Amino acid sequence: MKIKYYYSATVGIITDDVSILCDPWFTQGIYYGSWFHYPYEPSKIDNIEKYDYIFISHLHEDHCDIRFLKKYLKDNSETKIIIAERPNNYLSKILDRNKIEYLAIKSTNIGESFIDIIVDDSRGNSSIDSILVLRKKSNIYINANDCIVSEDIANKINKLKENNIDYKVLLSIGYAGANDWPHMYLNYYGNDLLIAASKKRKLNINKFIKGVNYINPSIVHPFAGQYILGGHLYKYNSQRGIPDPIVLKDIFKKVVILKEYKGEIDLEKNFISNERLEPYNEDELNKYSESLRYEKFDYESDEVFIDNETIKNKLNFAYSKIVDSEKYDFNIDIYTKYIYENDFKKSREVLSMHFKGSNIDKEKISYKYIIDPRLLSGIIKKKYHWDNCIIGSHIFTERIPDIDYRVFRDFLNFI
Repeated sequence: MKIKYYYSATVGIITDDVSILCDPWFTQGIYYGSWFHYPYEPSKIDNIEKYDYIFISHLHEDHCDIRFLKKYLKDNSETKIIIAERPNNYLSKILDRNKIEYLAIKSTNIGESFIDIIVDDSRGNSSIDSILVLRKKSNIYINANDCIVSEDIANKINKLKENNIDYKVLLSIGYAGANDWPHMYLNYYGNDLLIAASKKRKLNINKFIKGVNYINPSIVHPFAGQYILGGHLYKYNSQRGIPDPIVLKDIFKKVVILKEYKGEIDLEKNFISNERLEPYNEDELNKYSESLRYEKFDYESDEVFIDNETIKNKLNFAYSKIVDSEKYDFNIDIYTKYIYENDFKKSREVLSMHFKGSNIDKEKISYKYIIDPRLLSGIIKKKYHWDNCIIGSHIFTERIPDIDYRVFRDFLNFI
């Protein structure tokens, strides 16, 4: 069994029986123009090998690159897409909308290679992620994607093992926490922002450590959540709280950092090729980040076609879809403001959406979102999706108190 690393959560799994490309992301400028590869080698991307299957763990664009999938499947029509079989399968709806055929499975085998897909249901009806486990003889590969590996997930994986086999286990597991916190939060400035970024690094590294300890693999491959922001968001790259995974080698000796597009781990031969042993060159990374500053976002050529009353009606409808919405008092205030972009020496119009309420204990809650009206128009038109806009760092947030009340975020997915 061989594992080939491409970028972020994209890996290839190869056995004598089957080959699977997992969570492909190769298109520059996903999440409506804000996420980019670093390092970036287009010549490698243009020559992706043919795989029997493509596994997609969930719907986020750094795991489900629709533009790449359409192009790849056009050139490799025999390749089949596999996804998790689950209720509320939001991923299947995206694939259906794009006329991409797929197989939803729980488990199967191809020759002596056994494939199991474990559904992550840790967030109830909002859960979207899944884990792929591939077993062949005494080798196991666990692809955890963006899932937080809990004791419950570890128990489900252990149930797949046969008691009389001493397994060699390779675990690909996340460490980064790729999201909009803290760099898109107006709660933090200056030193407070640096403190929040450091806190995020520690939180996600602790989750990584717990996941590794639950699984106790032979080899640990940290991956996923790797990206660089482009466009006028380039200046936030250093504030995202995402570490170079090279620091994880100080925590576990069994950590292996593979070079992008070329690193490989062969479990059968116990051989690792193209391992990265040094941190990224900070000057080169900053220079690349600077080169992306003039990239345009998808919505920057769109028109605004909504008014404040339309927005309020859409937001109230979306809020009614949340199961526990009755636990909160809730009202909406929307107004136009302008922010000055120093880098581009001009002001741009934005909308401020202010949600004020109180929880069941009568504690006051305030969430404010600053969003480009062109982007919000596209969300209401269902051209864009709120969650992808958040992950893509297109929306500023201010919350009081500085506590994550998910209901004030998740309901916006129903716009």
